[in-house]
Amino acid sequence: MNVIWKKDPPSDKDFIKGMIFFILPVSILIILTQSWIISLTATLLLFLFLTIIHLLDKKYYGWELNKNEITLKRKTLPGTKPTCNIQLSDIDHVLYYNTYAIKKPKYLGLNIVTKKWSYILYSFGNPFKVADTLKFLYDSGVSVEFEEKDHEIQRYITGHIKKLPIADESN
Repeated sequence: MNVIWKKDPPSDKDFIKGMIFFILPVSILIILTQSWIISLTATLLLFLFLTIIHLLDKKYYGWELNKNEITLKRKTLPGTKPTCNIQLSDIDHVLYYNTYAIKKPKYLGLNIVTKKWSYILYSFGNPFKVADTLKFLYDSGVSVEFEEKDHEIQRYITGHIKKLPIADESN
């Protein structure tokens, strides 16, 4: 089962634009001090700091399910698309949460907790693919927990109902 994100993850262009808008004012301010060594050093350190923060980001925007593992996908620095393979046997539990209960609907999320790490997955607006993923994980023996009760999805993943009452009209 392959889950494709409905909303694209942050693009290379967005990342670079964000870096420029953050670094440029600081660089101009430092250049006005008329010390090019300080301005160059500060700009490079700031760029390095932002790059490290971006690399340590643990948010994933797509995933692919196989028989024994889940492959998390994300897009980070220009030209890289890192993935993370997690064996289903290594997963302690999965926490499902959705922000549709809040006033501004944004995303559905899964927090996959393993013995060493916790991974955050975002799915922008397609609860049917998330429900299918939860059912697959539940059928594979992974414990699925809910931040807020969603009775339809709980009944669907436990097999009490064969399909969700509302149809998936996105296809």
